[in-house]
Amino acid sequence: MEITIRRATGLYDLDYLAGVRFLLFACCLCGVLPKLVKAQPAIPPSREISIHVTDDQQYALDFVSISLRSKKDSVQLFSLRSDSAGHALLNNVQPGNYLLCVSHVNYQPACLAVDIGQQQTGNGYAYIFALQRIGDLQQVTVTGRKPAIQYAPDRTIIHVDASIGNAGTTALEVLERSPGVTMDKDGNISLKGRNQVLVMIDSKPSYLSGAELATMLSGMSSNQIETIDLIDKPSARYDAAGNGGIIYIHLKKNRQSGFNGNLSLAAGQGVYSKTNYSLNSNGNHLDMYALRTYLLEDDKTIASILEQPTYFKSRFNNHTLRTGVDYALSSKTDIGLVLSGTLMNRHGTGSGQAQWMNAAGTTDSLIDTRSTNKTDWENGAVNINLRHKFSAKQQLAADLDWVGYMIQGNQAFRNERMGNAAYLESYTGALPSTIRILSIRADHSIELRKSLVLETGIKISNTKTDNDAAYFVNRGAGWEEDVAKTNHFLYAENIRATYASVEKKSERWSMQMGLRYEYTSYTGEQLGNSLLKDSAFSNRYGSLFPNFLGT
Repeated sequence: MEITIRRATGLYDLDYLAGVRFLLFACCLCGVLPKLVKAQPAIPPSREISIHVTDDQQYALDFVSISLRSKKDSVQLFSLRSDSAGHALLNNVQPGNYLLCVSHVNYQPACLAVDIGQQQTGNGYAYIFALQRIGDLQQVTVTGRKPAIQYAPDRTIIHVDASIGNAGTTALEVLERSPGVTMDKDGNISLKGRNQVLVMIDSKPSYLSGAELATMLSGMSSNQIETIDLIDKPSARYDAAGNGGIIYIHLKKNRQSGFNGNLSLAAGQGVYSKTNYSLNSNGNHLDMYALRTYLLEDDKTIASILEQPTYFKSRFNNHTLRTGVDYALSSKTDIGLVLSGTLMNRHGTGSGQAQWMNAAGTTDSLIDTRSTNKTDWENGAVNINLRHKFSAKQQLAADLDWVGYMIQGNQAFRNERMGNAAYLESYTGALPSTIRILSIRADHSIELRKSLVLETGIKISNTKTDNDAAYFVNRGAGWEEDVAKTNHFLYAENIRATYASVEKKSERWSMQMGLRYEYTSYTGEQLGNSLLKDSAFSNRYGSLFPNFLGT
């Protein structure tokens, strides 16, 4: 190579300057370029991982689950399944430290630490797993459980044992949390906003209402109950007294042959203990404090203050016995006897104060109230029943029931006012009540055609009630009868009823219609005293009660 430099009159030629500049640039580039090339990071090559999985007998396993995880934190990076021959291929795996894991049903999972990039074999890595068998799946056990709440066209069914929240509770507590059921402070039950609700226990009306019904339900353990049917659209089969709805309580029954018995035990601890072992005992208390401030018309200036602390506690004990025997007269006829009884007692005490104060907090007047309540309850029932199957499609059921209640209630109240216009008043009340019920009923059902069922039946019942309430008052001069509250009421009722109901079901729809006729006669007598005269009333009437339900 030859470079010619020319010079003319003290000035360098343009070709000369360009050549010099090119030469200097080439020299610099030759020195810097190797350094630039050396500074660029190299792109690491990706690898392929080949996996083959067999069992401990060297037989290939099909469709094995394979995952590639980070060795540092076990985070899953890739996952796939092998083919039917146990082969799988992982592509584009960057060099690094990994965990390669495989798993298959009935085989012990396995993981292997792999280091990609340092044990290079050509461009790929191959690993073979031999999984150890841990046993074949011999059988599958499917456990079914009924839902806590089941909905049917004409009713809502509460499966009491299906909810753990019902353990150790009473029938009253289960009803209070059931959908559509409300109860007021006096124990009156309504179903979906409708009153006149009939409570039945194993097809027998309770013949109770209000506080007496609430007392009975609070003494019944939920452990005794199988299901509760909330029937908001009762058929003609049921008494007209349940037009507002029927709460049907099914008690648990032992269906084993021979002589059998059972004992259940439950305990709970809150402020007071709670036990349940055919003997039911629990305590309750209410501790409430209310403070009311009354303002003048400017809504700022305090006019007066009312302070009301209230405390109430009670103890409830219940003893229940239920026994029976069933005897098969033949392969189609059974006869049974059921005896049941309940002893309950409840006693409670309460105290409360109403303290009126002026704006400065000085007491103007104070009313102190003390109360005690006690209820003793005895209930006995006898049932004789007959069941006969004419065929698989036709059967007859007959029941004779006698039920008796003896209820003794005692109340005492004491009101004392202190300060200006002070006074002291005390009241006591004795409220004995007896109820006697005798009923006979027969129900017949027959399947006329496929999914077409006809039910007919008759019922005769007689109820007698004796309520005697005696109240006394003491205003400082000794006890005397409170004739304005004292009363003695006698009531007798006879009902004769017959019904017919037909039901048709198909895969897509169902229909039920029926007609019930009841003839009722009753007499009532209100015994008088020195203030009130005797009075009596009676009536006889017949009524038709149709029903229709289609879904």
